[in-house]
Amino acid sequence: MECTTDAGCHYVLDAGGYCGRSLKEGSPYCPEHHAECYTPRGSEAEKLKLRHINWLGKNAWRIRFGGGPAP
Repeated sequence: MECTTDAGCHYVLDAGGYCGRSLKEGSPYCPEHHAECYTPRGSEAEKLKLRHINWLGKNAWRIRFGGGPAP
């Protein structure tokens, strides 16, 4: 299925298909799903997300192949 701005919010629902509500200006999502999908730059949420990604990068091999995460 091709996504177009005419289709409304492009957030994929668990049951399949798209949300379809009216879009937030400049986003492919409605205001609720835009807030769920985007993290504001410089925010504490972004810093936490980046720390989590960094931790996963450092520990992915151990998690996947044994030995557990680094202390």
